Amino acid sequence: MNDAEIVETTAEAATAGENGQEYEADEAIAREIEALVQELMDESPLDLQAQARGRHGRYVELDLAGSDSAYLVNKRDMALDSLQYLINMIVMRKLQTQARVVLDAGGYRKRREENLRNHAVFIAHQVKQRGEEALLAAMPSHERRIIHNALKDDPEVETYSEGAEPERRVVITPKKQGD
Repeated sequence: MNDAEIVETTAEAATAGENGQEYEADEAIAREIEALVQELMDESPLDLQAQARGRHGRYVELDLAGSDSAYLVNKRDMALDSLQYLINMIVMRKLQTQARVVLDAGGYRKRREENLRNHAVFIAHQVKQRGEEALLAAMPSHERRIIHNALKDDPEVETYSEGAEPERRVVITPKKQGD
């Protein structure tokens, strides 16, 4: 298990509060996170402004906009993912919260999510036509989750992940008769 998986697992295990209910990030914590991230951006040499875009359960979505946002999304968003990981570490330590930050830069994640969904549907169509499984390229866990969710209601295919990080891949396979 790598550091990102440990942090994700630890954070997921901690999502239920003392009363057993799911933790939800409120508006106040979203504003605190936005201010903290903006403070970090102000200290960096990059021209980036943090703006809260929404809250979903424990997740606070922030967009980083500015003339340097393109630096965060080259090389398959590795810089954006790395910055998100570091910011989540800082938020957990400084603000003592269970809230998690999801960073975007210029709408990249939304576009990537839509592209992944479309790709999943396209590959599933090919799998159904050919009757053979398809092995997708290695991708991070949040992207694999998008693929799995895009096809979870398709009665003719099933998905699973195989391999070890960072080479873990989604397999799309025809659903066996009787499943």
